[in-house]
Amino acid sequence: MRDIQADREFKDHVATMERVVVDGVPMIFIAWRKPGDCCFAMEFVIHKGVITVHGDLGHAVYRWPDSRCTENLGLWANLGFDYFAGKCEAHENGRRARDWSFDEFKAQLQNELSELEDEQRHLSKEHMDELLENARDAIDLEIWLRGLCRHDEWFWDVFGEPGEAEWHVLTMGHVPDRRMLLHWQGLVLACRALLVEMENTTLASAET
Repeated sequence: MRDIQADREFKDHVATMERVVVDGVPMIFIAWRKPGDCCFAMEFVIHKGVITVHGDLGHAVYRWPDSRCTENLGLWANLGFDYFAGKCEAHENGRRARDWSFDEFKAQLQNELSELEDEQRHLSKEHMDELLENARDAIDLEIWLRGLCRHDEWFWDVFGEPGEAEWHVLTMGHVPDRRMLLHWQGLVLACRALLVEMENTTLASAET
């Protein structure tokens, strides 16, 4: 499972839950927010295997085929990101939403160039330095990359013909969409907090 590193965003968040029954089927409302603050606040509505997310981090719908998992907080608390993202049915940035990271792009490009023959790698060094400088400052990254791949013969030599080079380089540097990642983190952390609260309530009841 991808590590959850959202302490800054969710440091003071508190989870609350309400359960109702609609047409004989449980529906769960989970609010995940810092009390008195709307920043990074989210609400999850879980019903018939569908999780609807809305709030400060946008809106999205994630669907599971088995509606029986609705009440299983333990399932949501241990959900892996890749599995969660694969269940996306609707998202403001697209079902396969992703972001672009310059650092990731640089690492992947350098890895590709490290596999070249010594002579070709030496000839490519100057081009790579210029490429990375331009990538760091690019306003519209995708348009810039498409133009570069189509017209720069150095790219053709390294990555193949223009069409192949364009496809290959455009796949570099992609990282998970930040909002989708935060949807997952919020759901997992909220469910874990609720499970701890339930456990503490059970222990307190047993002691009285």
